[in-house]
Amino acid sequence: MKKYFYILAFMFLGFLVSMLVHALVEIPTLAVITADPDAMAESYVWQNWWLFHGIGGLVLSVGLVFLGFFLGRRFWQILYVERRYGTPRW
Repeated sequence: MKKYFYILAFMFLGFLVSMLVHALVEIPTLAVITADPDAMAESYVWQNWWLFHGIGGLVLSVGLVFLGFFLGRRFWQILYVERRYGTPRW
């Protein structure tokens, strides 16, 4: 049970990091786009914003959740099975 909670915690951490990265990319991008709405109204980025926002955010979230799953398994192995607490030996 502890192993599953540990892996789920890493997956949740991956999801939180994906939301942070998403915000760090999207907020400055939207600031640039909305700074001059007349010039950006016909731009490719603004007309396809749903594609960048929706699909890009989904790919980022799913990718980092999977990364959290694999890192959770890896660090469980290192910390609880091999009992390596000191200097990492990759």
